[in-house]
Amino acid sequence: MVDVKMGVLGCGGRMGRMLLATIAVQEGAVIAGGVDRPDSPVIGRDLGELAGVGVLGLTATSDKAALFAAADVVIDFTLPEATAEHAALAGDSGTALLVGVLRILLGWSLPLMIICGYATVIAMTVVAPPEIVGIAYDSGGVTTSTVTVPLVTALGVGMASSLRDRNPMTDGFGLIAFASLTPMIFVMAYGSIIAWI
Repeated sequence: MVDVKMGVLGCGGRMGRMLLATIAVQEGAVIAGGVDRPDSPVIGRDLGELAGVGVLGLTATSDKAALFAAADVVIDFTLPEATAEHAALAGDSGTALLVGVLRILLGWSLPLMIICGYATVIAMTVVAPPEIVGIAYDSGGVTTSTVTVPLVTALGVGMASSLRDRNPMTDGFGLIAFASLTPMIFVMAYGSIIAWI
């Protein structure tokens, strides 16, 4: 099995450090790098020492493009205002970008988002080519792997715990559902586009 190379944007903060620690001990995942703002005191420090797991030989930088080039997945734990820039970097590099924490930051309703997501999946199931529907549904199930579940759950609960006016029990869970919905939607959309071309 090939390890998933994961990078962290905002690696110097409390949650960024917790993410680094989780990735460092997670089987099937490896830290690809960490980025923080250019004036951060963590720039140049070892990522393993920041995470409390010992020296890893990787230092925190402010080079976002290099992080996206080195990682398979980048977890964005910065401000919502930076998401567009990070999405552009992800698109340019072909790197997956996890920004599911916006729901927690902005206090969006989990039930409403889940209902809308599954309504989209059901509607797309009706119009997507039949040969792609099974693949799309299976791709949603694949996301609930031994790497995704503990990492994303720790991210959600940890973030909700660290924010004022957020409850870890109601705001910290639910990210796995989004991790499953997204590939189903995009695989059916891709299949539909290809069928119509």
